[in-house]
Amino acid sequence: MNKETTTVQVIQIVFGFSSLVTNILLAAIIFSEKSLKKSQRFIACSALGNAFLGAGFVAYNTRIEVIELTNKTFDQKLCLLRAPDITLFQLGDTLLAVSVFSLAIERCIAVSTITLDQLFKKKTSYFLIRFTILATLLDCAIFWILVLSTSRPKVHYCVHMEIASETLFVMHFIFISVLGYSSLILCIISALLLKKKRSICCNVRQMQLRREMRVMKRIVVALAFTFCFQNVPAMLHLIVVYNPNLEFLNSQYLWIAQNISASAHAAMHILMTISIRNIFSRIFFHFNICSSFKFNSVHAANNKIIIVHSTCGKSEKTFCEQEKSKQKSEEVLLKVTPYQR
Repeated sequence: MNKETTTVQVIQIVFGFSSLVTNILLAAIIFSEKSLKKSQRFIACSALGNAFLGAGFVAYNTRIEVIELTNKTFDQKLCLLRAPDITLFQLGDTLLAVSVFSLAIERCIAVSTITLDQLFKKKTSYFLIRFTILATLLDCAIFWILVLSTSRPKVHYCVHMEIASETLFVMHFIFISVLGYSSLILCIISALLLKKKRSICCNVRQMQLRREMRVMKRIVVALAFTFCFQNVPAMLHLIVVYNPNLEFLNSQYLWIAQNISASAHAAMHILMTISIRNIFSRIFFHFNICSSFKFNSVHAANNKIIIVHSTCGKSEKTFCEQEKSKQKSEEVLLKVTPYQR
């Protein structure tokens, strides 16, 4: 194994682990939110898909050197147990693709039927969540059943393409590509409908459409990341299968870019979640209060001294209560003499 290959494997392990940690953290934060929005459930599912893929890259690249050094042959049944990355890749690919597809459907329904009964939207959202989970588990179960039920020659390398038939391998990537293009088309339709409705609606409906527009921007970002760094490498992989002369298209750097983009996307969503924003707002709020009132400000007016006490070190709750009382009677200020200090 040459030095360049080893370097690429180390990079894949590092960014695969980064994708695993950031996406698990994102999913945990989203599911811990008290007011969980419908679209956030699909973002959490796609984060779990990226986490599975990151774990798969870590597992594969940490064992690839051992596999290259052995001359043994393995049965495909043993490969499924020996190489957990095969199952992780299968789960991650399908969960990510189906989650984004369900998210695109949910957004299309939400935008096209803004005045629709909220109960119907809620039921549709729960149905899509169940569909996402069941489709992922069913795809993985079918893969295991077909691999275990077919007899194939023993292989030297426990990789997806070796233990599965070419038809099963190709169908998996076609399925991912079809879902990716379908999600892209649905997202474009949703954006056009939202733009059209925004131009003809007014007042309260306009406010609701603005909220939908903010959600749609996040969905577009998620779809762009998924399409560019999952669907494009999948399509290139299919091209290489049917055209081995174009092996250069199946670059390992595309999979590294997938893990980097998954980590960046997860980090962006983590910073945008309500709980994390509240933590940062409390930190900055306390910092601003302490810096603004670090020293007592002494103002002289009409030969009377008005002391504004420092609030640095006091609890935020106490300060907020003081501010609320001041707003109720803005004209009243606490005046004390030097002897009352």
